[in-house]
Amino acid sequence: MSAPSKVVPVEALFGLPTRSRAVLSPDGTRVAYLAPWHDRLNVFVRAVDSDWATPDDGTTADAPDRFAAAASYTGMSDLGDLVESVVPFARRAVVNSYLRYIGDPDDPRQAADMLARSPITRVQDITAPMLLIHGANDVRVDRRHSDRIVDALRARGAEVEYLLNQAEGHWFINPDSNIELYRTLERFLAKHLGARSSETRLVSA
Repeated sequence: MSAPSKVVPVEALFGLPTRSRAVLSPDGTRVAYLAPWHDRLNVFVRAVDSDWATPDDGTTADAPDRFAAAASYTGMSDLGDLVESVVPFARRAVVNSYLRYIGDPDDPRQAADMLARSPITRVQDITAPMLLIHGANDVRVDRRHSDRIVDALRARGAEVEYLLNQAEGHWFINPDSNIELYRTLERFLAKHLGARSSETRLVSA
């Protein structure tokens, strides 16, 4: 499947695919793409198991001037914490994914590198308004990953919104939860990209 026109390959923004938050598929044919919005980039990248990776809030820290706004959906903020949270009996299952592409926190040199690349270490570089979305019952990426980013951004007076759904886990499955999620995301992007949301269209009608 060919890429849509006027797109920026994700590896051009996130560096080496073997050591970054954006991972190419093993055959090199599947990548995430960043779609331009006027002179900025409008990004929605979602992880799918180990074939893809989510840049999340790390993206806005790496290239803060390129984004009008950013949204993180069940995103991680601490690479070491993410890998260490994998239960021991499942560690072998992530050797070719987490440990290969993110790093091994049991290795001191890799642990230091992982911390340096973690969004929580780069919060001061995030200048775009942010929306974070998380399920309170997430057992794959604990809500503390989003909590820490939100707390740090609020502490320095940055513009940040937080949708924490008390009934959901890693992916939202309830229809009402997904309606709330996409309405919140639509309103947030409309506000910062200069467009109208479905809510404003209904009011104007």
